[in-house]
Amino acid sequence: LSAREMFFLASASFEIGSAMDFASANFFFAAAMRASPIAVAVEPAAAFLEGLRQREYYDVAIEYLDQAAKNPAVPVEFKNTMLYERGITLVQGAKVQRDQALREKELDDGQSTLEKFISANAQHILVLSARSQLGNVVVERARSRMKRSEKAPAAQKLQMMTEARGFYT
Repeated sequence: LSAREMFFLASASFEIGSAMDFASANFFFAAAMRASPIAVAVEPAAAFLEGLRQREYYDVAIEYLDQAAKNPAVPVEFKNTMLYERGITLVQGAKVQRDQALREKELDDGQSTLEKFISANAQHILVLSARSQLGNVVVERARSRMKRSEKAPAAQKLQMMTEARGFYT
């Protein structure tokens, strides 16, 4: 009997006062409870991560991704896209990073993480988005060089502008 049938049998027999005694009814209730699937809490990982990104808490988002990888309440589907999520978080975080060295490191890390995701999941639907994010890395590197050239001496300014142009070719 299925869990639903056992539950129905026990409750119907008990209500109509059939020959089933209380112990038998308890048996059927217990069997029905054991046969029913156990409810497991599922963490809304994607929504939480997106909320952190919207508030520009990129460093906290990276820490959350580290913890989520070990958390059994995080859905497997989300865990399968962990490299992608980390990569776009690093790229988005680099855009607001003021320290030039940290910005370059985050762009490097984001780029390598997205490339790992693409090579490991060539048929995944998010590969196109990951490739688009790699394009954003190039744009951000060029934008960074242009911004630095504004404050540089004339000799370095031309060199930085040439570097920025080089990213687009």
